[in-house]
Amino acid sequence: MVKSIVSQLVNHSIGLPKKLNRPVNYILCGTGAKEIRETELGTFVVTPKEIVGLEKIQEGFKMKLPKIPIGLLLTCLSFFKKVYLKHQTEALLQIFWDCKSKSFYIHCPAQQVGPASVKFEHNTAMEKENILALEIHSHGNMQAFFSSTDDGDEKATRLYAVAGQITEPLPQLKLRACCGTASIPISLEDIFDLASEVSDKWFKELKTVKDDDQTELDLLLYGSSMERDLPGFGKDLNKLGFTLGEDI
Repeated sequence: MVKSIVSQLVNHSIGLPKKLNRPVNYILCGTGAKEIRETELGTFVVTPKEIVGLEKIQEGFKMKLPKIPIGLLLTCLSFFKKVYLKHQTEALLQIFWDCKSKSFYIHCPAQQVGPASVKFEHNTAMEKENILALEIHSHGNMQAFFSSTDDGDEKATRLYAVAGQITEPLPQLKLRACCGTASIPISLEDIFDLASEVSDKWFKELKTVKDDDQTELDLLLYGSSMERDLPGFGKDLNKLGFTLGEDI
């Protein structure tokens, strides 16, 4: 019923039709989607916030390849830090997916680096044989942000990252997915595998127990049950003026 009413009121078309035959007309054109309504007063053309009658699709990015091992990112950050400490410049690295070995690897292209710039040539042969998944460059000890220069350079449909505050224990990182003339921010977990391998033997050393009353009181008083073994803590609640059974 609702779809039938919508179809009578709304028209969707690619390009401007010769005649506007519905009260509400959505047109896909060179400047994006437009909503056109025509009355006796005149023709109204606006950019709609949403388009009635079409499925809603959220922008985003989802990896088809396996996620990139987080260790490769740490290697990139370590390289950027050493470059900055030695030359006080930016630098750039690329992370490729090897189509034969089915694994990721880091490539460092020949580049000209400066305090606020990096220029390099793409290896077209390598990009033809493998998949360039991510380009990441550093901003030295400046903040991590995508500059206007980055916006002009990063036009391909792929992932990009910029690292800043590179000498800090936890450098800053910004990531984005570029698609045509637009880009969207993405999070670390969207493209990197943050899981680490742990030994099954460690789990055999664990024995689960039920917390006793003392543990619950330790958590209440000290914030941790482990503090019961520290000198002067958690040994005798009566010394603190409490007795078990009293309201605390």
